[in-house]
Amino acid sequence: MNTLFRLLTTAVLVPPVIWLLLHAGAWPLTFGVVTGFLVLWGGFEWSGFLGVRSRLARGFYVLFLLSVMLLSLRYVPATLAMFVGAGWWVMAGVLMACWPRFSRFWGKSPVIKAIMGILCLVPAWMAINFILFVNGSVTLLFLFALVWSADSGAWFFGKIWGRHRLSPAISPGKTLEGVLGGMMTALLVAGLAFWWSGTPRQVLPGAMLLSFVTVLFSVLGDLFESMLKREAGLKDSGRLLPGHGGLLDRIDGLLAASPVYVTGAMLLDHVLR
Repeated sequence: MNTLFRLLTTAVLVPPVIWLLLHAGAWPLTFGVVTGFLVLWGGFEWSGFLGVRSRLARGFYVLFLLSVMLLSLRYVPATLAMFVGAGWWVMAGVLMACWPRFSRFWGKSPVIKAIMGILCLVPAWMAINFILFVNGSVTLLFLFALVWSADSGAWFFGKIWGRHRLSPAISPGKTLEGVLGGMMTALLVAGLAFWWSGTPRQVLPGAMLLSFVTVLFSVLGDLFESMLKREAGLKDSGRLLPGHGGLLDRIDGLLAASPVYVTGAMLLDHVLR
């Protein structure tokens, strides 16, 4: 039944999201507001990781997140935000690799986990809107397609051929076969996109490498959120999406992938000049 709800929710949500992404270039400021609202909703769900149950306290965290978002737009250069976001996800990978041995230093601290939420949510929001303003809606759709195809491929291959658990302590349902299948699916999508767009041959190796790294970090984002749910004793981040859980359960991979993609694209552009 959960699988049926998952498929139905996906079928209902994907077409309007694709339409939104393709037409976002016509009204980028509105898109920024809409994505900002979604990030704030994600912040409300994130407050559940802090061990906070009071709606008032969770509301204060959302207001704090909104303040950081507005201040970042005014005072933080987009390039710096991207590098901070990408650097944070490298650190998140280290924390995950050391879990649960060193989680006693941060796992019970609502302040540290609140800061983690800021580092996960704000750079991702800025990255998505940066891509739209600088590269356009097609590039943004490509990023979403990478993350979606990796996630869907991992679910499909994991269901059929999954045998070896990727990280049983963090996410028992994820398998090595599923992750590898998801990455192959995403790279196939990337290759088709580059072929269709006529990407120059001298750029293609770097573009494929960037796609691979982006997908790798999307998997890390998924696992990192699962780790926080384990720490908080939660099965899902929320109940917004039937069969999927909360909003964070759907965008966790994108949170990591987006600043990493922008940072990698900047570095690749610098190398190819």
